Amino acid sequence: MTEPLLRVEHLRIEVPTRRGTLVAVDDVSFDIMPGEVLGVVGESGAGKSLTGAAIIGLLEPPLRIAGGQIRFAGRRIDDLPYDEMRRVRGKEIGAIFQDPLTSLNPLYTVGQQLVETIRTHLDLGAGAARERAVALLGEVGIAGAEQRINAASLVARFPNVVVVRTFSKAYGLAGLRIGYGIGSPELTRALWTKQLPFGMASTALLAVAASYAAETQLLKRVRLITAERRYLQKQLRAMGVRSTDAHANFVYLPSRDRPWSDVLAGSGLQVRHYSDGGARITVGSRASSLAVLSVVDKALG
Repeated sequence: MTEPLLRVEHLRIEVPTRRGTLVAVDDVSFDIMPGEVLGVVGESGAGKSLTGAAIIGLLEPPLRIAGGQIRFAGRRIDDLPYDEMRRVRGKEIGAIFQDPLTSLNPLYTVGQQLVETIRTHLDLGAGAARERAVALLGEVGIAGAEQRINAASLVARFPNVVVVRTFSKAYGLAGLRIGYGIGSPELTRALWTKQLPFGMASTALLAVAASYAAETQLLKRVRLITAERRYLQKQLRAMGVRSTDAHANFVYLPSRDRPWSDVLAGSGLQVRHYSDGGARITVGSRASSLAVLSVVDKALG
């Protein structure tokens, strides 16, 4: 018989107060099997969030687990030391919070927090963890993380500069591009008054609407690019070239002794180079993949 993935047995959560001990959650038990979804319904203050926080070890003192057990994948986790639970939380079990803004500490950059999390769960050095963080930001639609940082600093130093970029990860697997601009409030307000009534913003929206209307073609394009990306990654790794996992329309090649900008110069491929020597190659047809592999093979030879 299949064992539960998560088992909560007679969970009791208490909080001491000046008037005595308050029982916030009393004798809660349930199992969740692999692949099962469990909905917990209750009025505000019933203890739903506290139960979830207890499971992932995020109860804030003076709240405490006063009784019961929590087992994940056959292992008891409610009594793990802090450092050990920290390695489990976020890799094997986690939570999606109602307010995403509370997931990040405003005193640290997003990059610092991503790198810290990656290094907690993976045996990576600082440089490799940073490469992975940049790739992850690209996968969720925050493309060009390094360039965005540079763009913000440019605007701060030169108030008459407008930095215009495109991002594509939301639609990138279908080859669509949506753009944005960064500039000082004073400058962008002035430019907005000069905008043509049929400006690029409207054109971009129409393009997106048209793509969704052709849903069959959109999904076909996604499948083709996904298959081609997997092929390219597999072939590069067979050649001994480590490429960071990505789920978008590109393959990211981390920095190496000889910068990729030198290796891929004049190749005619769609490549974005990074200041640390890494490169992002846009996935396209099989012909473009073979061209990438040919250039890399010659460089390695």
